[in-house]
Formats: sequence, C-alpha cells, structure tokens
Amino acid sequence: MSGQLTNAWELLEAGGVSRDGDAPAPYRPLAVPAAAEELVEQLAAAVRGADAKQVLVWDELDQVVLGQWLAAQLGVPVARAYDADGLVAIREETRLGQRVLLVADAVRDPRTLAAMRGIVEQQGSTVAGIAVLIGTAELRGAAEDDPVYALVDWEQRGGEAS
Repeated sequence: MSGQLTNAWELLEAGGVSRDGDAPAPYRPLAVPAAAEELVEQLAAAVRGADAKQVLVWDELDQVVLGQWLAAQLGVPVARAYDADGLVAIREETRLGQRVLLVADAVRDPRTLAAMRGIVEQQGSTVAGIAVLIGTAELRGAAEDDPVYALVDWEQRGGEAS
C-alpha cells in the first residue's frame, strides 16, 4: 500500500471504520487486505517491546484474522477465547504462553477484555499488554495496570476524513 494509504485513520476507513458515531464500527481486515497488512505492521512495531510469547483474540472472524496477522509478524502463536455458555474458554487445546498479548480492533465492551484477562490469569500466565487498532474510553477504563498499545485514539479522531 505504500504511497496509497499511510495514515492509520485512512487505513481504518478502508476497513469500514468511520470517524462518526459514539463508538468505532468493527474493523474488517478482509475488506482491503493490503490496508490491514499495513496496520498490522504498524501495530507489530508498537508492541515488539512487550515481549509477548503468544497472542490471544476473541473468537470472531475479523478479530481472528487481525490476531493471526499480528502473531505472524511477531513470530508467536495465536489462541482464541470464546464464551462457552457463560464461561470463557480457549479454542485450542493448549496452555497459554507466559506473556500473552490481548489483541482486538477496539474494546467496546470491557467485559470481553476482563474475560480474556481472566483466562490468562487462570492459566497462570501474565498479560504482556493490550494491543488495539483504536483506543477507546472503555479500554482505558478496563486496562487496569496492563500496558496499552493503540495506533489511534477514538476520542482524538477529529471528525470527518479529508
């Protein structure tokens, strides 16, 4: 995508995120894969210092795609958390790594983040950080002491794209 879209907001908009509204729309990485790839490269550069040994995403297609691309950039495995009739579980029959990076396009519901953190702690692992494309008030309220890596901040979006 070099030379076409380089601004993170432009890349997000290519994936269906508008700067309008109360909360960011879900990011669709498969809409423009080259834009998603560039965003993931930017996010990978931001989180390298977290020394994550594994990526954990919520088991929704767009989140899985985002997490898989990020895990590939970091050279670590990815696991998927899901709601198993009110209990949080991991899809893969594996133990989480020692340092787990929680990944999402944005945190809209702090309960999802709390559930992911809970499964990490239940398995005796440590949250290495929370990596998102779009930082939100919900994320800031739920991050606790975990390091947060966000490419853009929803509250700083500044209105319509030019």
